Amino acid sequence: MAWLILPDFADLNNIPAPRQMLKIGLVAFFFPALFEEVIFRGFLNATQTKLSITLSTILFVIWHPFAAAVFIPEAMPYMIDIRFLLFVTLFGIAFCLMRKWTRSLWTPVLCHWVLILIWKGLGGVQFLTN
Repeated sequence: MAWLILPDFADLNNIPAPRQMLKIGLVAFFFPALFEEVIFRGFLNATQTKLSITLSTILFVIWHPFAAAVFIPEAMPYMIDIRFLLFVTLFGIAFCLMRKWTRSLWTPVLCHWVLILIWKGLGGVQFLTN
């Protein structure tokens, strides 16, 4: 489904080589997966209430364009795309619920990491590959 909505966010003709995927996987585990989950599902959603889930998700969505502007300006067109921000919102809520239901931060960390690996493995936008 994501492919139909976000076709320009991946390029099946530009799939990273296995060695490059190892590098992407290692980096992606720490940032964004572990870093973002500790902040947004750990600290900001520590109480796991409706309010903390809402606040955590809103800040998670705001974080993406902010992080792009500060760290990877070439990612701005993607990070401000309403379709991308909708997915970020949905995954932000899902990751909060995973944390609540499993009582573990590792579940959303691993799911976030796998999501990035799938995206990059399908030739996801190149700002994270170079």
